[in-house]
Amino acid sequence: MRKAKILTTGMYVPDCVVTNDILAQAMDTSDEWITQRTGIKERRMIPDTYKMLQQLARAPDKEAYLRTLYDTGMDGKIDAEMSTADLALAATQVALQQANMIGRLDPKTGEVKLVTAPTPKSRPYGLLINSKGVPVYCAFGTNKLATVDPKTMAITEYALPNAESRPRRIALTEDDAIWYADYSRGYLGRFDPKTGEAKEWPSPSGPKSHPYAIAVVDGMVWYNESGMRPDPLVRFDPKTETFQSWAIPSGNIYAGIIRHMRGARDGSLLIHQSSTNRIIQVTVTRRAASR
Repeated sequence: MRKAKILTTGMYVPDCVVTNDILAQAMDTSDEWITQRTGIKERRMIPDTYKMLQQLARAPDKEAYLRTLYDTGMDGKIDAEMSTADLALAATQVALQQANMIGRLDPKTGEVKLVTAPTPKSRPYGLLINSKGVPVYCAFGTNKLATVDPKTMAITEYALPNAESRPRRIALTEDDAIWYADYSRGYLGRFDPKTGEAKEWPSPSGPKSHPYAIAVVDGMVWYNESGMRPDPLVRFDPKTETFQSWAIPSGNIYAGIIRHMRGARDGSLLIHQSSTNRIIQVTVTRRAASR
């Protein structure tokens, strides 16, 4: 049997240090906001990426600057959030939060098409694809959800009942209802695009609970309260309209914010802790039916 041993290890990070204050010059954020939620104070960037960040900070029209980058083939260097369902589509949809745009990439031709969201500074976020192949997203900069026509890319926005709502992420059920985590008010909500009906429930930990990641597994709605420490994992039963909560283990790390969660094929729940470099599997044990 052959043996192997590690002779040496090494690492490299670029010399260019980007602090939270530098990021705040280019986008709507602050050192306090980033530190409170992630614990991150600085990161490293390669020179070309840092140069683009500086140009974005100085650009009077940031949307026009990002559009120029796409037109000149620099789209790979823009931070975009993709839906995990996009791989099943002929065209990939992306949400460009700071640019206030929705994008579509055709993998066969490489063609990129961008459209601007109707509401200024709406910050498209958390894009998913419903059962009809229609992209759905939440507008974190305002109190709106939206759908995108997959052919024409026409955007239809839906205003939520409360003007203070700021939906952070969404999840879809089999009937294509949109469940949203209202980050600013501490609410869980359900919106039906077919009827325009919205219904909301206060999250167990209150107005400052900051619901964030959300997923639907076996008809149950799961999400985390990112404003609490440690993060509670919350389960909501739509039939009984009842909540259950559990503290998520974060080891000896104070901030274990959950930014994404997804249902797995085996019926378990996968959650991602961005501050602890962990993926956690939650196994759901179903009670035996009573006789």
